[in-house]
Amino acid sequence: MMDRFIPRKLGTKINAILVLFFVFALAVILLTLNVAHQLEGGAAAINDAGSERMRTYGLAYRLHQALDGTLPRAAALAEARRFMEDFEATLAKLENGDPDRPLFLPREAGVAEKMRSLRREWDGNVRPQVEKLLAVTDDAERRRLMAAFDAAV
Repeated sequence: MMDRFIPRKLGTKINAILVLFFVFALAVILLTLNVAHQLEGGAAAINDAGSERMRTYGLAYRLHQALDGTLPRAAALAEARRFMEDFEATLAKLENGDPDRPLFLPREAGVAEKMRSLRREWDGNVRPQVEKLLAVTDDAERRRLMAAFDAAV
């Protein structure tokens, strides 16, 4: 009875082995593509996290330009607001991922905790300081707030 399911011709045996190798090769290729996709998403997250640091420096630079008068105050403050908006948009993409790009954080507890820490620092410390700096009109108060912001950055 089992003899019916065992191929008898050499050509049939070779074709069966080739199909098995093809299925195995296809599985390995798909696994490799999946790993490459994950690595690409993690690399994009690392790149964007680094750009967040640069945005913070750019924000501080624009605020200094507004304080020192090297740029017209309105233009420097508008640029500072743009840096803030870009920072928040990128922070949201880091938190939620972006499948179109791909961009996502690695699924490690330490990375997730660092992301939560960054969000807490931004929402609880940095953004309120910037908003105060954008609203204050007194030069002495602006200089004091700017020194505190520089320390936070």
